[in-house]
Amino acid sequence: MWMTAFKEAGVAIMAGDPDRAEQLAAAAFEMGTETGQPDAFAIYGSQLMYVRLQQGRLGEMVSLIEQAVAENPGIPAFRPILASAHLEAGNDVTALGLLDSAAADGFASLSPDFVWMMGVTSYAVVAVELRATGAAQRLFDLLVSYRGQIPFIGTLGLFPVAVALGGLASVLGRYDEAEAFFAEADELNGRGELKYSAAYTELWCGHMLALRGGSDRLGRSKLLLERARASAATHGYSGIERRAAVELSDLS
Repeated sequence: MWMTAFKEAGVAIMAGDPDRAEQLAAAAFEMGTETGQPDAFAIYGSQLMYVRLQQGRLGEMVSLIEQAVAENPGIPAFRPILASAHLEAGNDVTALGLLDSAAADGFASLSPDFVWMMGVTSYAVVAVELRATGAAQRLFDLLVSYRGQIPFIGTLGLFPVAVALGGLASVLGRYDEAEAFFAEADELNGRGELKYSAAYTELWCGHMLALRGGSDRLGRSKLLLERARASAATHGYSGIERRAAVELSDLS
């Protein structure tokens, strides 16, 4: 019953329903604690991180994630989520430092296990948001053979790899590739009803089209950014809503 409960929370995270996911995760944690499950707190904590990520509130958890990194040296996947937390908190220099440190050895510090793709994709978010071209190329090379997959580890998941590839290709100035990857991601988002992923795809694709320029592309960019902002406002993705508003302001 406990496993079913936390997996339902994971599916809600994947679907982009952070409020429901938080309720389900809390109920699963209570059930796991009452029945003596040794992993109950770890699973609840990891799910709460991704709930806060979707809500644009991951920056509130920087100190807790730093503690998790220190106490779990054998779980390197905590480091990319720490970089994401610093990014959300506005600590761009610290986030970039964590990204560059991981990129120095080609991201070999990430264990080749079932959370590897979550870690690489999380680093990709930091690289895209900070326009880190060196790290972007390495991450692109690591992820491109998984373009049709979606990171999901049972307890939680992120957006399709194609979203990350679109963002990375955009950072590298490979706009035709970026647009193709975003189209693949859009199809996966629709099939899976992945609301958070859809909003992120619209945000990054809108940004890419604005970079390319041209009246037709700028019109499409504005449309996508407005859709991202509206969806984010509806579903509580304050980070995406904020970024989309900035992008739209820059266009006007």
